[in-house]
Amino acid sequence: MSQACGVVAQYGYGFEYIPSKGDLLVDGTQWNQYFSKRFMESLERLSPDVVVFDGTWPYQGIARAVTNYDAKFVWMRRGMWRSETASTSLVRNTGFDSVIEPGDVASPYDQGATSRAADAYKVDPIIVLDSDEILERSQARGLLDIDPDENVMLITLGAGNINKIDDDVEEVIMAVKGLPETWRIFMTSPLIADNRGVSDGVENISMYPLAQVARAFDFVVSATGYNSFHEWIAYSVPALWIANANTITDDQIGRARYAHDVGLGLAAGPGGSVSISEAIEQLGENSNRARFQEALNRVSFANGARSAARHISELAKG
Repeated sequence: MSQACGVVAQYGYGFEYIPSKGDLLVDGTQWNQYFSKRFMESLERLSPDVVVFDGTWPYQGIARAVTNYDAKFVWMRRGMWRSETASTSLVRNTGFDSVIEPGDVASPYDQGATSRAADAYKVDPIIVLDSDEILERSQARGLLDIDPDENVMLITLGAGNINKIDDDVEEVIMAVKGLPETWRIFMTSPLIADNRGVSDGVENISMYPLAQVARAFDFVVSATGYNSFHEWIAYSVPALWIANANTITDDQIGRARYAHDVGLGLAAGPGGSVSISEAIEQLGENSNRARFQEALNRVSFANGARSAARHISELAKG
């Protein structure tokens, strides 16, 4: 249902886009019927041995397929649910052949329902690229036409309450422009499109995976969704974490608090301990960034993608 699903075509994979309820402007009953029909048609046509559902709530069409289609079904279910999120979804694992839980660096602050579940095959955190697959600093900067000695930062705050994000982006840009040294500011495409009024002198960056040029940036201002959180940590990029407080399930505030408390960056915004301007001022200092990098370098985990892939392959063979 992701409108970005075409990205997988770059890697030689086929895809099928099924629009979400919101994109189709229909109610839940209509959409569930539509999704179930489209999904079953896809299964019959493609004949997969294993079906992996990545999400927090298996839709009715998924549950129906688990019962009626002859394949192994896997639920890829992240942890770090918000403590107020009901555990009702967990009972929907009935019929799945396996539940895979990608690890979360911030798991010590996990107060959600999955932290008490014992049904998962657990793997290390899953990231898009291993550390040895991303470009070295000089290569990344060359690709982005950045001089070796320039000060460069990135803003990538993802989805959320757009008015709140606009305010945060404006405050970040003003704070960076107020630093004693000159900084180049990069911002990811959706954000820069929505912030034309405050983005004078801000450069657009649009590539996937963005992780390949992570080392080009001296620091990043990022949301704390699962993917971005673990990628910036894995690649040791100092960060200002600004959680999206409007997620239904994902506890981004918990991740931001954890990162701040253990020195993996600073947290502003919801659940944060400093203001955006204070955080930018600290991250503008070489000595502070070096301190954060030391803490980031001490965080070590294997890419759980391999373990997850092996587990899925074993199910396919079995």
